[in-house]
Amino acid sequence: MVQEEPVVTAGAVAGALGAILVMLVSLGVIDLTGEQQAAIMGAVVAVLPIVMALWARAQVTPLADPRDEDGEALTRYDGMPSLRLQEKMGVRIIR
Repeated sequence: MVQEEPVVTAGAVAGALGAILVMLVSLGVIDLTGEQQAAIMGAVVAVLPIVMALWARAQVTPLADPRDEDGEALTRYDGMPSLRLQEKMGVRIIR
């Protein structure tokens, strides 16, 4: 699922970490004051989604200028797949 749905994975990780922290505090595994809990949760709520969003963004292909791992354009200016991609797909598109 990490490779197919990186944004969902990022959200799930962020939510799970927040829930685990709340659970550990409520069970008494971690002894924190109310102020400490609020400060930690504030940091988690503010920072973790940003970090996970940046990670998820690095996992997906941008639509404005999609490129393969070698930096080659996935489509040409006329909207056709690149010749290299056509070779990989085993097809040859003729217009």
